[in-house]
Formats: sequence, C-alpha cells, structure tokens
Amino acid sequence: SNYVSRDLRGFLNHVVSITDLGRGHVSKVVQTVNNDKEAFIVIKNNKPHAVIMSVEEYQELMEAKENYELLQVAM
Repeated sequence: SNYVSRDLRGFLNHVVSITDLGRGHVSKVVQTVNNDKEAFIVIKNNKPHAVIMSVEEYQELMEAKENYELLQVAM
C-alpha cells in the first residue's frame, strides 16, 4: 500500500491529513480545490482515505467513467 500512496502523491499535488482538516484547514482546502481545480488526497495514518475535488472535476470524472462503461458494453 505504500506504493499506492507514493503513486497517488505523484498524481495529485495536494495531500492533507485528517488532523489538519480538523484544525480548521477545511475552508482553505475547499477554496484551493475550487480555485485551482486541483484535488486533495486526505490521509489518515499515512494512508490515503479520501479525495476532495471540485464538483466540476467530479462531474467530468463521472462522465468519463460512464463513457468508458458504455464503450465496454459496446465491445
């Protein structure tokens, strides 16, 4: 799982711990997500547990997933 953590850290520029979110960094993270269109990985005990991304990015990801699934069915 350490390989996954390194891979995700390389893929996304921002990593934030659950502890930091609890210390009031949520609004700053959400502002960065919306302004810069970059996602944050939320880590707990040095392992990725969640991703925070803009609604726009999420919708694009879901559309791409749906298109991929439709392509798989068509094959």
